[in-house]
Amino acid sequence: MARATAARSDDPLLPFLTAYDPSDLPGTSVDPLGFDRGYNFLADQILPGLTNVARQPRYFGLLCAGALLGPTSNTPTRSEVTARQAAVLRLERLWALANVLSAAPGESPLGVRGVRYAEAHRDALSRSGARATGCEFQLLGRQVQYGVVGIYGNVAHGMRLVDRATLGLTEDHGERLGAAFLEETRIPRAVKETARDGHREVGLDALREWGARAGLSAMPGAEEARVLARALRQDPVRARMAAALEERPPKKAETELVRLARIEKALRGHDEELARAIAVILQYEGCYRAALLLFERVRWMCGASGAVPRTELAADSVLRSVSAELREAVSRLEHAITSATAPRFREGLPRMQDVRAFLEAAKSCSPAGGGVTMTVIARHADVQHGKFDRGQRKLPWLEAQGAHVCLTLARSSEVSGEPTTSEGIRPHEYRTAAAEALAGAGGGAQ
Repeated sequence: MARATAARSDDPLLPFLTAYDPSDLPGTSVDPLGFDRGYNFLADQILPGLTNVARQPRYFGLLCAGALLGPTSNTPTRSEVTARQAAVLRLERLWALANVLSAAPGESPLGVRGVRYAEAHRDALSRSGARATGCEFQLLGRQVQYGVVGIYGNVAHGMRLVDRATLGLTEDHGERLGAAFLEETRIPRAVKETARDGHREVGLDALREWGARAGLSAMPGAEEARVLARALRQDPVRARMAAALEERPPKKAETELVRLARIEKALRGHDEELARAIAVILQYEGCYRAALLLFERVRWMCGASGAVPRTELAADSVLRSVSAELREAVSRLEHAITSATAPRFREGLPRMQDVRAFLEAAKSCSPAGGGVTMTVIARHADVQHGKFDRGQRKLPWLEAQGAHVCLTLARSSEVSGEPTTSEGIRPHEYRTAAAEALAGAGGGAQ
């Protein structure tokens, strides 16, 4: 069986999950300055329906196959929907275990959700000398939310593979993908029976052999690839962006934003809708990185004492420089937004209104005197107060208290060392890796 490269341990496209990464995980990201809503709107302008974290295409076949093994009623009852989901979850657990059983000695199949749980179950089976397993072992702390149903379900719904509410399969894509996954991976009968009935068992040798055919590192079969390729390209915007990515592969050590800038330049005069959307993305990230640098710089200056005088903030050369940088970035962003006239963009633009109002307030301040910095701190407090945890408003990590700015909560930072330039702030990720993984799994199939 040929091996794909998408799940290698040295793969630079494996997803990163940091405090500031809005990867469409269940719940909300930390997002200390409230940029997520605007970010998601802009990502939808170039790759609608995709997410950063749903970037292992084999999971879509797994999801559809699991749904196909459950009740197939077109108008399922609540109990039938529950049974369908249970079949998906059981198949996911068996598939995760099959991945770790078929991995080379000493290697971990990165990209498998709950891989540590599956490895722990494999090790427990080895210690006991078992030659078969059931499927009622734990996979993730909350498998529904953080496994294939929660992470891939919404994307699969958007690609017209499944109905998210019932896990029912569409005839044109979902049923074909599920059937192709079952047939082309030559799923053992015992695996299907165990997924349908949680009281059965399947032999470890059969799981190991199936994992070599069905795992993340195995290439999809011809029909699975065709369905994935069509699902990626059925949205016209997504199809055009996928083509632009294919025509301009990443250069060595090229960041996503640099590549997007190269694509934007090439699309001018040919696909103005995409080019203008990318232009807004580039300027939005300039604003985001400058604003977050100001925030991180203040946190760093609070240091061990937990507080810093506002006069010291106003005198800091880095804060003054970045304040000017942010004000200039806001002007460029507004110019890019004005130039983006596509109806689809203009209709969704209110999703950016909140962050635009904040940025305009920052722009109206003089870079001297610390006004921009204090606007950022006030923005953070407003954003945090709008979040709730167990019914209680979340506290800001730092806030102005009289003549000082004080830390209120100790949080780790993804910025190492002293924050001095916006280049040290990691930008948002714009789903290009997920799109290219789907395109790669499709293998050019139409």
